[in-house]
This record gives sequence, C-alpha cells and structure tokens, in this order.
Amino acid sequence: MNRWLRITWALAAACFLALAVLSIGWLEPDGHKVFDSRLFGYSPEQAEAYLAALGPRARALYLGLFRGLDTVFPALLAVGLAGIILQRPRGAMRVLALGAVLLYLVADYSENALVAALLRGGPDAQTVWWASRATLTKWASLGGAAGLAALMAWRQGKGSR
Repeated sequence: MNRWLRITWALAAACFLALAVLSIGWLEPDGHKVFDSRLFGYSPEQAEAYLAALGPRARALYLGLFRGLDTVFPALLAVGLAGIILQRPRGAMRVLALGAVLLYLVADYSENALVAALLRGGPDAQTVWWASRATLTKWASLGGAAGLAALMAWRQGKGSR
C-alpha cells in the first residue's frame, strides 16, 4: 500500500473514531442510536422517538461538527477502498467493486442530507422512509464493496503463491 493510501486510511480511522466518540458521548440519549449507525434502517416511530430524546444542543452538534466529520469520512473511506480495489487486476469484479464504492458514497451523502432535513423539520414519514432507505443502501453497498475488495485481495494473494 502506498504512502498516500496509508495516510487516507489513517485519516479515515481518526474521523471514524471522532464520530464514534460524538455519537456515544452526546448523540445517543436514552439508548437511542444515531440514524447513521442503524444498519437495518428505522421506522417513523423510531425516528420520532429519537428526535424527541435529542435536546437542542445535541441537535446542533449533530448538524454541526458531527455532520462536518460525516461529510469528510465517507469521502476518505471511498478513496481508501477505491485505492485498494484499483491495485487489483482489471476485470468485472473490479468494476463491480468500484460501482459499490460509488453507490456507498452517494447513499451516505443522501442519508446525511435527509437526516439533516429530519433534524431541522421533524420526522415526516416520507423523509424518514427515504432516509432509512439511504441508510440501508449505504450499509449494504459498503459491505459489498469491502467484501469484493477482500475477495479480490485474497484471490490475488492465492494466485501469487
């Protein structure tokens, strides 16, 4: 792995750690998880309960520092994954993996915009539905991209023996 890719991964890890600390420390009142970390999405009732538990200071943190970090992190993660994938042989699996990375990035940024709308305007059912679908798509495409990258690395390593 080249120097720039290692730096990208180090920055992504630091950003992820900061997001985790903010989430656990300030954005998960009464056991409610932040929208971004709900692997299986959320219902309008769950969104309403979370928003009701979130105080004004936490809401401002979510829309401020947290959202700023959550804008940088997906880009770093996507660049890091794409960097690993691009080091693998050309072929359909590489194209599929890069497509999954792109889908992840679009889904994560869509989720961020929709969550910001929920935080500003409340949990209307249509926005919750779209935000939840963006969250599901984000996690599924990230899992797919990471799985394909791992499979490609394994196959390349197996072939070099």
